[in-house]
Amino acid sequence: MRKMSIFISAAVLAIAGCSSEQDSSTHDSVIVSNVAIENDTTNRETLLLPGVSAGNIKINEDAAPVYTNMGKPDAGDAAMQKAVAIWYKNHDPKSDATAVFSVRDTGDNPVARVKQIRTTSPEFKTGSGIGVNSALADIQEEYTVKKLAGYTDEKHKTEIYDSSSGIAFEIGTDLKCKAVLIHPAGEELKATYLPLRE
Repeated sequence: MRKMSIFISAAVLAIAGCSSEQDSSTHDSVIVSNVAIENDTTNRETLLLPGVSAGNIKINEDAAPVYTNMGKPDAGDAAMQKAVAIWYKNHDPKSDATAVFSVRDTGDNPVARVKQIRTTSPEFKTGSGIGVNSALADIQEEYTVKKLAGYTDEKHKTEIYDSSSGIAFEIGTDLKCKAVLIHPAGEELKATYLPLRE
């Protein structure tokens, strides 16, 4: 009986050792993957992660720290527990913009949570280099996108192409991306109560 107990203990230790090696290997591959993502971009602050974030702004995070980090918005609006804040590069309304749409929860501890992020800055890119000025053909090679309702702005028509991974693209008549939107993954891009563009 004692020999059997020693054998079982040895077998358990051997299995645990193999499991530990597997966990370590998996952990290493995750670290390598994260390093690869960071190395593919010139700046982590301008990395677009579909369904997750645009730079340091994250989907579903409390919007209060966003305002603290970004400073006073250059434009925006608020109504019905929803808000849009727009920041222009160098505070110039004719330059690139980053907009955040947030929705405030109702209840005992209402928190405004980021639901959409829109940027017109070509500095923001995905790990594979997709962003503003990317051709629609290149976007379609990288993502499965579905055309949604577009809009006309100053007589220029813009089509919106959305991916269920949590990223959408505003495409101009030249078939190039004018703006990128990050939204919750697994959901279709929703029309916001307040406009994300001026």
